[in-house]
Amino acid sequence: MRDYLYIWHDKDSKFIVASGIEFRDISNQFSESIGIILLNHNFDDSKYDEFSRFDFVSQDQISVLTKGDIYSWGNFCWADYNTETFPNIPKMEIAELLYFGHQGKPFDAIRIPSVKNNGTITQKKAIFNKLWK
Repeated sequence: MRDYLYIWHDKDSKFIVASGIEFRDISNQFSESIGIILLNHNFDDSKYDEFSRFDFVSQDQISVLTKGDIYSWGNFCWADYNTETFPNIPKMEIAELLYFGHQGKPFDAIRIPSVKNNGTITQKKAIFNKLWK
């Protein structure tokens, strides 16, 4: 955690902005998630899904991810997934995730049915997090 904490909730847009919290501070909250789809990252030890062309980490890799210097990456954008194996994501949902990774906001859906995420897709720029719920 950083030396400060700032939290702001935008009820209309359904997101929370938080600054001062690092990814490793919230990574223990993934006990309900099976893994994380990496939409924008510089993590070298991720797995790769041929169909969706997304990089991802399974739950057992999350601790390795948290040890990385995520702040040095600049942008870090991800979505959790809750399926036993990496989900078979339909094209329109791939497009939704790609849009989020590129624009930093949802095109339409925050929850992606095939991914069964907890309704959270997060983008982190060097000093703040946006948590969409």
